[in-house]
Amino acid sequence: CCEIFSALAQDGNRTLTSLDLSGMSGINRNHIGGAKGASAIASMLKHNQVLWRLSLQETGLGVDGVEELVKGLGENTSLGVLDLASNAVGPTGASLLSRVVPYSSLTQLLLSRNFICDTGACSLADSLRSTNSLLKLDLSDNKIGHKGARSLADSLRSTLCKLQVLNLDDNDLGDLGIKYLSESLKDTRVLQVLRLERNKVTSHVGTDLANGIKYNRSLKRLELSGNKLGDETAAPLADSLCLRSCAIAHLGLANCGIGEAGGQALARVIEENVNLVSMDLRNNFMMENAADAIIKALRNNSTLLSLDVSLNDFSYRKVTAIDDKVNANKKFFKATLMY
Repeated sequence: CCEIFSALAQDGNRTLTSLDLSGMSGINRNHIGGAKGASAIASMLKHNQVLWRLSLQETGLGVDGVEELVKGLGENTSLGVLDLASNAVGPTGASLLSRVVPYSSLTQLLLSRNFICDTGACSLADSLRSTNSLLKLDLSDNKIGHKGARSLADSLRSTLCKLQVLNLDDNDLGDLGIKYLSESLKDTRVLQVLRLERNKVTSHVGTDLANGIKYNRSLKRLELSGNKLGDETAAPLADSLCLRSCAIAHLGLANCGIGEAGGQALARVIEENVNLVSMDLRNNFMMENAADAIIKALRNNSTLLSLDVSLNDFSYRKVTAIDDKVNANKKFFKATLMY
């Protein structure tokens, strides 16, 4: 790999803008490893001002590798996307990256599966409060708890934070972490995508989530699947989603323990929210009454293009009726694009 980076560091490269050297889990492939390999990458980044995307997933960088890598990032003006997923970055590596993010050209930083924990999340959150160009931050599966969530929530309120996409799937935020983030939704004006799947959240956060959405005008995608929200959350959430000011177009509520009452409440969202384009309600506890409410709501909806109700206790006839109406919406939407 060192030869590749040396070649890319030459002034002659003017065309290669994307480089993927990612490894594969369980296979010793593209193992750059530690400071030596990362030093070659850093040297390339210092001289190459054309490369825009660099993917180094599962290449064994570790903390020592990240320490070398940031030396090149600080002098690069072209790199927009850096993917370091599964590199054992840890809290220390996240801290090192946080020091260079405000001064880099990065718009996307992808750090999934790196065990950065609360300490690393807090460091990266601090960097978001400085002037920077970062628009997307992926911190999924990083053992982040409520302390990290609180720091990130504080940063989202900052007028200097430009973040549009925040992925916190598969962490340990819990109810308290979700409460902090819900509160921040009232103040952020730029965040468009918030992913919170599988975060050990319960029905106790229903009112907090609903209030956050009620006062938010920017959020377009909210992913909550895999949290045990239940009917207690679905009802207040539906009230906020029905407001005309709600901009959410994509809503994920699969495997959330939602039953009949919650399903009927969410049916009202289908009928009243004209911005909603897709909704995922897979693998819940909804039955025939919820199915009837959804079918009735769809009669007054022409904008919903995706609705997944599989793995609920609906009859085949009612699932078919739901699918037929959504497919009709799709055909109508495609037809309007022709004119």
